[in-house]
Amino acid sequence: MRKSSTTAASGLDPFYAPRTDQISRARARILGIILLAPFAVLAARLWYLQIAHGEDYFRAAESNRTRILRVGAPRGLILDNTGAILASTRPEYAVYAVPAVAHRKDILRRLSAILNMSPDEIQGVLTAERRNNYSPVRLALNVSLATITRVEEDRPYLPGVSTAPEPVRWYPRDSLLANTLGSLGRIDSTMYRAKRGSGYFSDDFVGKGGIEAQYESLLHGTPGGTLVEVQARGGAPVNLGQIEPIPGRTLRLTVDQGVQRAAEDTYREHGWTGGAVALDINTGAVLAMASAPTYNPNAFAKGINGREWATLRLNPGKPLLNRPVDSLYPPGSTFKQVVGLVGLASHVVTSGTTYICNGSLMIEKQRFGCWAVHGPVDFRKAIADSCDVYFYKTGMLAGPTRISRFAKEYGLARLSGIDLPHEMIGSVPSPEWKERRFRKLGPIWAEWYTGDTLNMSIGQGFVLTTPLQMAMVTAATANGGTVFKPYLLNSVLDPLTGEVSQKTVPSVLSRVYAPEECFQVVREGMRDCVTDGTGQIVNFKSMAVAAKTGSSQVTGSNRTHGWFVAFAPYHNPKIAIAAIVEHGGHGGDTAGKVAYAMLKAYFHLNNEQTAKPARTD
Repeated sequence: MRKSSTTAASGLDPFYAPRTDQISRARARILGIILLAPFAVLAARLWYLQIAHGEDYFRAAESNRTRILRVGAPRGLILDNTGAILASTRPEYAVYAVPAVAHRKDILRRLSAILNMSPDEIQGVLTAERRNNYSPVRLALNVSLATITRVEEDRPYLPGVSTAPEPVRWYPRDSLLANTLGSLGRIDSTMYRAKRGSGYFSDDFVGKGGIEAQYESLLHGTPGGTLVEVQARGGAPVNLGQIEPIPGRTLRLTVDQGVQRAAEDTYREHGWTGGAVALDINTGAVLAMASAPTYNPNAFAKGINGREWATLRLNPGKPLLNRPVDSLYPPGSTFKQVVGLVGLASHVVTSGTTYICNGSLMIEKQRFGCWAVHGPVDFRKAIADSCDVYFYKTGMLAGPTRISRFAKEYGLARLSGIDLPHEMIGSVPSPEWKERRFRKLGPIWAEWYTGDTLNMSIGQGFVLTTPLQMAMVTAATANGGTVFKPYLLNSVLDPLTGEVSQKTVPSVLSRVYAPEECFQVVREGMRDCVTDGTGQIVNFKSMAVAAKTGSSQVTGSNRTHGWFVAFAPYHNPKIAIAAIVEHGGHGGDTAGKVAYAMLKAYFHLNNEQTAKPARTD
C-alpha cells in the first residue's frame, strides 16, 4: 500500500500526466478567451460606431461643431381662383439678441429704454427657449425706423444685439375674406413642443384659424440661415455659408374675389350682421364665404396689442366669428324646399294639390299662423308665396321621421367636411331625437307633439343650420339631389416652380333619393318665387334665377333673421347662394340684396337695375 502511494506521488502513475496536460490546455483556452474578449468587444463597438451608426455620429459631431443662425422662411402665398394674391409676406424690421445677453444687466437696461420693454420681459424672451449661444432670438417685430437707428447707433454698447428684416404675413386686400383666411398668432407652448423638431421656434407665428390654421403645415415653409463653425474657446464663429430658406407652399383657393367682395360690400354698406356662401353647384367648390362684421387680419400678423384685441373681443357684432360655418340659425322658409320634396316624393301631395290658406291653422285650441292670407294655393304657389299653412299640412302628412331622413340626406345635422376648423353641425329633430335629448327632463319634455311637426315643417323649432348647409341644400335641389363635399382649396403649387403638386378632386358627400320629377316641381316653385312671388329682387331680365325667401324667429324674441337662397341660371345651374341677415326681418328685403349683388358679380350683369323687393315672409 505504501509502495503504490509512493509510486503515484513520484509521478509514475500512467494516468497522472495526461490529466495534467488537459488541465493546462483548458486553462490556456480560458486565458485566451479572457484576453481576446476585450478585443472582440472593442471591435464590435468600433463596427457599431463607425459602420452601423457612423453617419448618425458624424452628424452629431457636425452639430457640435457647427450652428445655424436661423433666417425665417416666407409664409406660402394664398391666391384666389384667378391667381390674385389674398395673402403674402413682406419684410418688417426686427430686433434680435443672442441668449447670452440675458445675463448682461447693462445691455438689458439699455435695450429696455430703446424697445420700451422691461429688463425682465427681455430676459424672459431670451430664456424662453434653449438655443445655442450663437442663434439670435427675436425681441421685437415691426419696429420703427427710429428704433432701428437707435439700436445701430448704440451698437458698440450692445454686443450680441442686431437688427434685420423678417418676412411678415401681409393681407393686401385687408379685411376681404378675413374670417375664412383666418389670422396668425404666436405659437403656444403646446404646439411648440409638438413642432419644435419640424422647423418651428418659440417666437414663430402660426395659423390660428381658417385656411391659415387648416393648412399650417403647407404654409409654414422651411427656415434657412447662416451655417457657422463655433470655436472651442468661445472665439468668433466662422461663416461656412448660407442656407436659403424655402418658402411655404402656394395655395390657390376656389374663391371668386368679385363675388366675395360684392357680398362683403353689401353687408358693410347697410351695416348688417350675417353671412353668405356661394357654391359651384356641380363640384362643391366655395365661390364666396362672407361674414359680417369682419376684421383686418394684418393686426394679428405682427402681434396684436392689448387694446386692439380688447376692441375685437368685446365687439357685440363678434367680428372674429366666421358665421357661414360657425353660427347656427333656424332656416325658416328656405327649409320648405326640403319639406316640399319630401311631400312630393312621399306622394302625400302633388304639384296640383291645393289647400285654402285663411292665415292660420288651428290644432285643437292652438293657432299656428301664416304671414299672410293666401287663399287657395297649389304646390308651386305655396313655394312662390311661402305659404306656411300649405307646409303645415304637408309636414303633418309626411311626418317628422321622413322629413328628418330627407334633411340628413341633404347634408343637414352632419359635418360637411369643408377644409376649415370649427364647423358647426346643427340639428334636425325627430321623435327619437327629442326623446334622447330631453329624457332627463321628464316625459312631458321628451314627448313629440303635433306642434313640433308644424314648427319643423317651416324650418323653425329645433331645426338649426349654417348658411353653408343651406347653400348645399339649394345646390342639391338645383342639380337633382347630389350633395357635394364643399371645399376651398383648389390646388397646391410649388413656390419655386409654380407646378401643381396637389389638386382637389370633387367628391360626393351624400345623395337625396327622390325622383327627378319631384326636384323639378320644387325648382319650378322656386322659379315662380322670383317671377311672381317673394323673391323678385333677383328677377333679372337677362338671366333666369330660382330662389326661396325666408324669415326665422330669433329665440326669445319677436325679431326675425332674413334668409335668401337662390341658384342660377335656372335651366343650367352653376351657382347656389345662401345668405342671412341677422335680425334682418323679411329675407327679400335684406338677404335678397346680398344674393342679388353676388349674382350680379358672378355673371357680370353690370347693366341690370335693382328690382324692388316684394313683400315676403
